[in-house]
Amino acid sequence: MTNHEIRFTTGQFAQLHHINKRTLHYYDSIGLFSPACIGENGYRYYTYLQSAALEMILAMRELNMSIEEIDRYMKHRSEKDLHTIISDKTADIDNSIRQLKEIRRLLAAKEEQLRISEQADLDVIDIVDSPTEYLIRSKSITGAYDYDDFTVFMEHAHVSQDHRFFNISYGSMISASKISALNFEDYDCFFTKVSKSLHSPDLFVKPGGRYIRAFCVGDWDRIPDTYQRILQFAMTQGVSLTGYAYEEGLNEMAISDVNEYVTQIMILCE
Repeated sequence: MTNHEIRFTTGQFAQLHHINKRTLHYYDSIGLFSPACIGENGYRYYTYLQSAALEMILAMRELNMSIEEIDRYMKHRSEKDLHTIISDKTADIDNSIRQLKEIRRLLAAKEEQLRISEQADLDVIDIVDSPTEYLIRSKSITGAYDYDDFTVFMEHAHVSQDHRFFNISYGSMISASKISALNFEDYDCFFTKVSKSLHSPDLFVKPGGRYIRAFCVGDWDRIPDTYQRILQFAMTQGVSLTGYAYEEGLNEMAISDVNEYVTQIMILCE
């Protein structure tokens, strides 16, 4: 008997390939990969020559190919079909990498939000340098945060993000001119932060520059008082408000009491 004809039991062959022998039983039962022969003792045996085929099947499973896809290829193998599989799976991997990078970016943003919420002096209003950021804006809202506004928000959240759990970098926008006119409740829209690489006609650039930063702790009913404090601060600093105010919740996923909710307000000043 040559080396190529050496027989392995199901358990031995499974051990050689570091898989559970139940996997081989399953592949045999569905006709995907069967033993080379059945001995006189009734045992099923595999041969060394079958190793390459099994490793190909296992590799295709790691590529998330379905049993049906693998079976179809194994029965009609060709260089053309293998090229197609490689091309398709490379594209899938590239897409997965992009998605994972986006999730990592969102997690980093959430970590930064929590850091600010935990370390900032929430009673202090100051002027900070803020980088350019990229946003997707929702349809116009009333600012009443009623059913219509909530519907707009939910539609916006699903459109602007691919990852439901990671819809974390969002907030509301209200023009600085309305704030200066003491109109604190006539909001313009919701926004969601996105990466610069996103190609969308709705992409909005939040300009980098010097921003007045304030915090509101507790329910949203306290935000108008925060805007009054911001206006007083701007007057004492000799600066004017321009563009929009960006309201962003920092810790809503980490609290159980609304009185602990921290809203960061950023307004471009000049």
